[in-house]
Amino acid sequence: MLKKLLLVLSIVILVSSCSKNESNVKSIQVTLENLAEVAEKVKNDQSITKEEVDLLNTSISYYAPLKDSLKNKTVGDLISTERTRQNEIARESLSINLNRIEFTGSVAVAFDNMEKVQEAGKDMLVATYRFQNTSKSDIKLLKGFLDFFNQQGVIVKRYEIIIDKDIPAGKILTVRYPYGYDENNERDRLIVSNWKDYPRVWKPTLAEFKNGKKLAMKQN
Repeated sequence: MLKKLLLVLSIVILVSSCSKNESNVKSIQVTLENLAEVAEKVKNDQSITKEEVDLLNTSISYYAPLKDSLKNKTVGDLISTERTRQNEIARESLSINLNRIEFTGSVAVAFDNMEKVQEAGKDMLVATYRFQNTSKSDIKLLKGFLDFFNQQGVIVKRYEIIIDKDIPAGKILTVRYPYGYDENNERDRLIVSNWKDYPRVWKPTLAEFKNGKKLAMKQN
């Protein structure tokens, strides 16, 4: 019985000692003047995991350039804050990626032509698009952008697209889409004369389906 009591007491003392050690290091307030000291104490504290070390390193690198961002923050605060920040980034990245994959699998967009025309005495640019609904439900609203880039990867022109016509499942909708044209706008003139030479990227932002489903994506 005595041996069991001594064993339990030893475990309690060991756990208490580890918790105290961890608490001492994680309770240190971090400033721009004690970073080397913090690094040394963290390095010598085996109770702090590699994950926590990485989180602390990233957190300090992220916050240090921001004025007063380290004020009143402890080692433990910075580890916890960075873990939360990285979780949010990972979740947002997952949402964006899976929405993009489903969007790509639901709608195919082709750009066929861009021509300058006159309508009601005004110069216009008319783009011809083909929208293919590759999903199993009719689309009732589609929004996005078509971006034209030069060979250096710099955007030349962005054209917004809003299609509020039904696109039946498995069908293709061809649309002639008008845009304003300004002869004094260099970018408009570049598109008219060189659009075939510019790489183009379709960037969807919203698809609404007749079954009530919505796919939404943020675009820069």
